[in-house]
Amino acid sequence: MNLDQLIKDIWITNIKKDYEEKYLYKEDSLKNALYYHLRSKMDLSKDTRIYPEFRLPCGRRADIAIVKIDSKKAQNHHLSKSIDSIEALIEIKYIKTGLSDEAFYKDLNKLSDYYSSYPGVRLYAAFIHEEHYSKEDLRWLDYANLSEETKSNINEISGYLDSETSEFIVKVD
Repeated sequence: MNLDQLIKDIWITNIKKDYEEKYLYKEDSLKNALYYHLRSKMDLSKDTRIYPEFRLPCGRRADIAIVKIDSKKAQNHHLSKSIDSIEALIEIKYIKTGLSDEAFYKDLNKLSDYYSSYPGVRLYAAFIHEEHYSKEDLRWLDYANLSEETKSNINEISGYLDSETSEFIVKVD
């Protein structure tokens, strides 16, 4: 399974289950759950590593970065000097009901900056909003003030409550 399929599969199966079984409390527990499932399911023997709170060369900090390292270089240098490539960057947001959704748009702007700075890197907006939405309504990228090219390079994986049933719905694009 490739990295994109793995991330989306984890969101649909594991994150949905974690939410329904009350393992996700706030944003950090969502980040930890996503990290845990990625680390458990990825083949890390090929110098692939997962780092939370990853400081990027552009000065920003990604919630989760999946990178390839040069293991020989890492033997004698700090890991920050041993990154061969960035494979994926994930911005995570988990907002409880009744709170402003402005933070989602801030994360989408960060992802837009990543797209400009790191072309070819897989980008993910991993958002949970504990609000009720119609199944057809919610896609944060549709409402973001970003170019169509940028939007097409960001993968949105989201979760919300169905307006009719209150069931937790997960979506990937």
